[in-house]
Amino acid sequence: MGYEGSVQTVTRVGSRVIATMSCEGATRLWLDEATGTIHADFEAPDWRIELVLTTRAAVQATWSALRTR
Repeated sequence: MGYEGSVQTVTRVGSRVIATMSCEGATRLWLDEATGTIHADFEAPDWRIELVLTTRAAVQATWSALRTR
């Protein structure tokens, strides 16, 4: 099964949306089954973004971006 290259994370408290983060153009998306962690990489010539979503014990989403030029 493939994916469209877009990732969206939504943070909620109850039914209330607190934050939404979206990013288009994922170059790689995978699940590390050993750790239960979802990874997504987004790359262009002058930037790189990484998402790491940990799903064990507590849910934690970490978005990081780096300008490469």
